[in-house]
Amino acid sequence: MDFMLQLIGRPSCKETRKAERFFKERKIDFHYIDLDKKELSLGELKSIFNSIQPSDLINKSSKEYEKKGLKYMDFDPSEELLTNQKLLATPIIRQKNRAIFGFDETQLKNFLS
Repeated sequence: MDFMLQLIGRPSCKETRKAERFFKERKIDFHYIDLDKKELSLGELKSIFNSIQPSDLINKSSKEYEKKGLKYMDFDPSEELLTNQKLLATPIIRQKNRAIFGFDETQLKNFLS
C-alpha cells in the first residue's frame, strides 16, 4: 500500500477528474482519496509538504479562502492547511515520499517514469 499511487482530490474538481481519466485510460492502479469524505492524516500532509510548498497548495479560488478572508491576511500556509483541508488545491498525486499537484500531462508522465 505504501507504494500505491494516490490521487487526492474532490469529485467537483475538473483537474482531479482529468487525472483520474489519465490513470484509467493507461490502466495505472491508483487509490483515490476524496477530500470531501476523508481528511488526510497529519503524517500524509507533512509528507506532501516535503515535495510541495504549503503556500503552493492553498487554493486561492476556493470558497473557504474567500470566506476566511485570507487574501487580506498574513498567515502560515502550513498551519492553515493542517487545520482546514478545504483550502487544499487539488489534485495532489502522491507516491511514497514524492508528490505533485495539479493536472499537467507532461509533469505527470515524468513523475510516473
